[in-house]
Amino acid sequence: MKAAQIFKFGPPNVIEIIDVKIPHPKDDEVLIKVYAAGVNPIDAKIREGSSFVAQSLKDKLPIGLGYD
Repeated sequence: MKAAQIFKFGPPNVIEIIDVKIPHPKDDEVLIKVYAAGVNPIDAKIREGSSFVAQSLKDKLPIGLGYD
């Protein structure tokens, strides 16, 4: 499975597309296959580190992008 993650804040080239293990859902969860994803302005602000959300995530890097 592919995931867009950032390991540090910065310009668009800090986004890395990496392979991650497919998660195993619990009994009360479902796994959904995504065919398309969007980018919100908040994703760009988090990526560059300029939003209040980014400041709360700075100690939790790497993080995945895509909050839609």
